Amino acid sequence: MAETPTIHPEPGTSPHPGPAAPPFWRRTSTHWCVVPLLLVADLAAVYFAHRLALWLRISLLATGEPIPPAPPYERLATVSMAVSLVLMTVLGLYAERAGQSRWRERMQVGTASLGVGMIDLAIVFFDRRLTTDGFTFSRAAWFFMIGFCWLLLTLGRGLTRRIQGLLRQRGWGVRRTLIIGADGLARLVARRQLAEPSLGYALIGFAADEGLDPELPAPWLGRTTDLDALIVSHAIDTVIIAVPELPRTQLLTLISICRVHEGVQVQLVPDILEFLTTKIRISDLSGLPMVGLQTTPLQQWYNRLLKRTFDVGIAGIALLVLGPLLLIIAATVKWTSAGPVFYRQERLSRGGQRFEILKFRTMRPDAEAATGPIWSPASDARRTPVGRWLRRSSLDELPQLLNVLKGDMSIVGPRPERPFFTGQFEKQVIRYDDRHLVLSGMTGWAQIHGLRGDVPITDRTAHDLYYVENWSPWLDLQIILQSFRCVIDDYWTGRAG
Repeated sequence: MAETPTIHPEPGTSPHPGPAAPPFWRRTSTHWCVVPLLLVADLAAVYFAHRLALWLRISLLATGEPIPPAPPYERLATVSMAVSLVLMTVLGLYAERAGQSRWRERMQVGTASLGVGMIDLAIVFFDRRLTTDGFTFSRAAWFFMIGFCWLLLTLGRGLTRRIQGLLRQRGWGVRRTLIIGADGLARLVARRQLAEPSLGYALIGFAADEGLDPELPAPWLGRTTDLDALIVSHAIDTVIIAVPELPRTQLLTLISICRVHEGVQVQLVPDILEFLTTKIRISDLSGLPMVGLQTTPLQQWYNRLLKRTFDVGIAGIALLVLGPLLLIIAATVKWTSAGPVFYRQERLSRGGQRFEILKFRTMRPDAEAATGPIWSPASDARRTPVGRWLRRSSLDELPQLLNVLKGDMSIVGPRPERPFFTGQFEKQVIRYDDRHLVLSGMTGWAQIHGLRGDVPITDRTAHDLYYVENWSPWLDLQIILQSFRCVIDDYWTGRAG
């Protein structure tokens, strides 16, 4: 594969004056005003969840049983409000965690809602003062309360985040960011920031001595020796150092320059292809910080069993539901072009095990006879007319449900590659082989982020490793649901294939 061209900047000061900076007091974090809003929204959500549950119990499910009086429910709701704040604080729902996915926050809110329900049960059981006045705790109201609690907490937090987003759009709480580095790692950091404006970063530019990536999404402002002047002239709030293998003395010098300027934050980005960035454990050895690297979730047998059960269930149901469609596609492929219905190709899965992946054939049978193994571009002339439509709709991948049932693949995981290309990538990308710690998948974290086809293998590998290190049933479910959206979007925009 061709190397990415680099540009070596000429010595000198920044050619880009940069946009005017808003006052510093507008650039401070908006978290200080978001937390009170979250507290009020959460308290209101817990209170009204109890009131709505009681109302629904009385209005819809009154079947001659005694109707629970309201005063004990009021006292129960009041106590639950206080205890729920402690619970949600312990769960970290008030911590400033930039970049946390909405899906993960909703799962945590669900845990908090269930916890509030458990608190209610404990209060009713242990505090007899709440069972006076003929109060009988309603199981139906309890279930309603948990559902309403999750719904109202989610809506309240969504509204609060929306307010925070509006503040940041107006320049409140946005940190003006300078990235030191200008290669693939710096570009990846910048793209993550630009993809998530809710994080509150305003990328001003890059500072680097050499090796500028021509695809950088912001201007080069100067060399690292200009850092002190760049912080002042561009009103920089955050300096992100994203230079792999930066000499220790130079790193300490850059940090010292940043610390001279009050309010400037320094963030270090290790090479994400060499370091486990998410599954780490910080410990203390007599004042010496120790970073421990933890095992990945799917190295635990019970997680593998859970994922395998999920795969078999989903693949089995999908084959039953999609059986008629599969037969129609198979007949169409057979009638419209000479050759077999299925295309079989050797790929690598967990542990480097080889297997034959199944697809509906989309090309003529001798497609690689003259070229050998090559990437298939979107406008590949070797495709049949039906094959072009199958690739665009991703329906050619459906036979891989059989690979899933057989145990060669999973529904979700890093996409399997051919041994020919894997050998090349392992030499080019550090930790590429760690993708094989899990089964390959029909769809994955990289695919739902648009990293399919002819994209930088480093970016795709970074996303695959994120999945390997952060697997959970909820992440699998999120990827599956977003895959449907991606398939539809790619079909109508013509990006698929």
